[in-house]
Amino acid sequence: VVISKLTQSITSTTIQSSYNTTDRIELSAEANSGLTAFEYSASPAGVASFDGNVMTFSQSGTTAITATQPGSNVYAAASTTVNGAQVNKVTPTIATKPSVETVKYGDVLNNSLLSNGKATVTLRGVADTEVEGTFAWTNVGSTVTNGAGNHDYQITFTPSDEGMYNSKTFT
Repeated sequence: VVISKLTQSITSTTIQSSYNTTDRIELSAEANSGLTAFEYSASPAGVASFDGNVMTFSQSGTTAITATQPGSNVYAAASTTVNGAQVNKVTPTIATKPSVETVKYGDVLNNSLLSNGKATVTLRGVADTEVEGTFAWTNVGSTVTNGAGNHDYQITFTPSDEGMYNSKTFT
């Protein structure tokens, strides 16, 4: 006598259609069999990774996230996939604007050093996580044409990991 395994289906999951690269997500799922052990995966590889039911991201992009219940001696395996989950880059906050050495009328901005700036994000629940990157004048070849006083010139922060973070331009 051949006894077939019972069919099960995944009845609910916390997989969403949109995430940010800095998110740390605890996934959960339920199966009509009552079995509780789930495995998670993402395709293509490299966008999301898993530690048990905790999902984190290493770059932006579109990914398919799959929850699988591997089955038992009574139930066959079951899986469900959320296609097209979008993982969005995050724009850092400029926590500390860079300091600027003295700039005089006629100076080229690019010759003026920017230092000690700091950009941060909340990364996987940890606030004020510093984002590595560089600060540079937005209009590199611009010449200072204003007289004495305070004047605004644009600066761009470019993150080292452009797969995770957006650049940010500010004055």
